[in-house]
Amino acid sequence: MDAHSLSARRDIAAGEELTCDYSTCISDPEFLLRCHCGSYRCRQMVTGDDWRIPELQAAYAGHWPPQLEAAMSARAKNPPSGAKRPAD
Repeated sequence: MDAHSLSARRDIAAGEELTCDYSTCISDPEFLLRCHCGSYRCRQMVTGDDWRIPELQAAYAGHWPPQLEAAMSARAKNPPSGAKRPAD
């Protein structure tokens, strides 16, 4: 995946509505979006730091743009003070 492409995690039917989780492409800590999509899975608030959420990292594994993959990799190697480092 490159920095400008979106990828689907499943087949898409003709005429089907598409959504995008902005956390997969935005890393600006000032970004804040109140979502009104209506999905029961919605977090309601999307921030530029959501890429740091371990559950989202796992859910979207293999679908992150290169700059966020690099940030996650660097964070895993040097976790913030007080954070546990994931097991290798």
